[in-house]
Amino acid sequence: VGRRDRDLAAANLTPVTLELGGKSPAIFDPSCDLDAAVSSIAYGKLLNAGQTCIAPDYLLVPKGQAGTVAAKLAMAIAKLYPT
Repeated sequence: VGRRDRDLAAANLTPVTLELGGKSPAIFDPSCDLDAAVSSIAYGKLLNAGQTCIAPDYLLVPKGQAGTVAAKLAMAIAKLYPT
């Protein structure tokens, strides 16, 4: 790329803001309080429509608890958004 190309490109740069968050997991320890954990997860994920760098993107739950956690998470979300 020559100097002329760089100068032309520089004249057309548009500033942007990029979210640098990753694929943030939420890890459930087998001894955690599920109701408290899913309440915190729902709030954290839905805060600012999920557009925060620390919003959890997926859950890692103990084997055999996925259905229970999903049901509790649905209830926690329903409490935050009842209508």
